[in-house]
Amino acid sequence: MKQSFIGVILLLSVLLLCCDESTSHGGMVNSGLEGSWLWKQSTGGIGGTTTIPAAGNVHVLRITSDSTFVETKNDTILFTDTFTTHLNSAGDSTKKQLVIDFLNSKRFSLLVEIVTNDSLILSDMIVDGYSSFYTRIR
Repeated sequence: MKQSFIGVILLLSVLLLCCDESTSHGGMVNSGLEGSWLWKQSTGGIGGTTTIPAAGNVHVLRITSDSTFVETKNDTILFTDTFTTHLNSAGDSTKKQLVIDFLNSKRFSLLVEIVTNDSLILSDMIVDGYSSFYTRIR
């Protein structure tokens, strides 16, 4: 009887430890991501370069409530996929950050660095990756 009780306690402990904030969320954790975002620039890479849209080109990122991620250039789709999100600890920090994981492509996950009413910064989750800066389209 005592061994069964200890077994149940251990099982419950494992279940509680496995069900924390870092588990996957189907869909959006932060509805502030939803909307259309105008790409302003990307910075990073091995050389720390900065890339901006060529004159006359409009790059838009659309994130929808049904977990669709669409990138367009002058209204032509460049990339589209569905995604899930989860919270991840940044390095040794106790701060949790939102991560976007793509479901149907081999594209790297994106770390949501900043999301406000007007600004969005997404970073590649790889060494020497890029950080991309967006402003909300009203």
